[in-house]
Amino acid sequence: MVVDTLVCGLAAVRMERTRMAHKVIDRLGGVEEATVFGRSTTAPAAVAAAFNSDITYALDADDTLFDSAHFATIVVSSARAEAERVDASGDSLLRAVAVGYDMTARLNLACSFMEVVDGRSPRTSETAGGYSTVP
Repeated sequence: MVVDTLVCGLAAVRMERTRMAHKVIDRLGGVEEATVFGRSTTAPAAVAAAFNSDITYALDADDTLFDSAHFATIVVSSARAEAERVDASGDSLLRAVAVGYDMTARLNLACSFMEVVDGRSPRTSETAGGYSTVP
């Protein structure tokens, strides 16, 4: 899952959407803490997490749980940015991803009743995703 998410991010580096994200990051500025796909400089961890999540989702080739949510883009991007910020070990990063993914999946399944449009719950990824990224 981690490798798949990273490959999705690398594959989206040349997309116009990614270039636009880089321009926004340049304007935001801030402390250099974590890597953003396709940039030679770093960005604040929260900014890197948010934009990497968007970049890894850009091709829509990332993971999906029961056709309802894309957790890895949120979980891996957030855990990776925080791991870079605090210089965490690879083991700590993988533990954070495992816990974040499990927590997000459980919240997604618990919240799936909240809104149903055409038989689907389109907002559960956003609902669950925010909670999975809390360090």
